[in-house]
Amino acid sequence: MALARYDDVATWRTTGSQHDNPVFPNLYRNRIPDRPDQVWVADITYVALASGFAYLAAILDACSH
Repeated sequence: MALARYDDVATWRTTGSQHDNPVFPNLYRNRIPDRPDQVWVADITYVALASGFAYLAAILDACSH
């Protein structure tokens, strides 16, 4: 199986970083969990499909990472 490269795919800006909204601090930037269920991390992104877009949400226990 080979990786495909798409040069002509349109891109969309999904995040506007130039805003006046508060940015919350990363409370666990320098901490490493030593057992499960201490720190959970999550992210949401868009996935392009032939029929449009879908949302993908990932939730992980940081200890298992």
